[in-house]
Amino acid sequence: MTTTLTKLPADAGTWREIDGGLELRYERRLRHAPDKVWRAVATPEGIACWFAIPVGMEMRVGGRYDLRFNHPVTDTWTAENAARVSPNTILAYDPPRLFEHTFGEGHVVRWELEPDGDGTWLVMTHKVPARDIGQATGYLSGWQQHLEGLEAAIAGRATLWNWDGWRALKAAYDERLGAG
Repeated sequence: MTTTLTKLPADAGTWREIDGGLELRYERRLRHAPDKVWRAVATPEGIACWFAIPVGMEMRVGGRYDLRFNHPVTDTWTAENAARVSPNTILAYDPPRLFEHTFGEGHVVRWELEPDGDGTWLVMTHKVPARDIGQATGYLSGWQQHLEGLEAAIAGRATLWNWDGWRALKAAYDERLGAG
């Protein structure tokens, strides 16, 4: 399989070294009010439109935030992968401005929403532990792929995972980080 190199978009994720690993960061202005963005990033119904299938969620600090990534099955993403549930915990929950949760062992994802005129400024960070730094471009391209569907999800339209798009983004991030 040949992957055509894709230029990273203007809203591509950034990364920096932090104590104990890397911090991946995405910032963007969304043309929707914070309450609408919140519903997409921090409620089971919204999350199901663009990110993953909620399997057991207790939307409160200390609550469960279990996800299943039902991406199309390929030679590298098996039916077993698609059926696996990722157990996580909610660390901060302050509607409609802050949502933080674990994302696998040692990973933390934080969503910050701030009003910005008639829209919302969204900052999403993902702390990747040192042992998983080798997978950074996979995480960067995965978040990029998911976030590209966020505007549609805010409008109530579900988006589907696109493996070809993810592979192209991963190749571009690999080149940028010198990881290829």
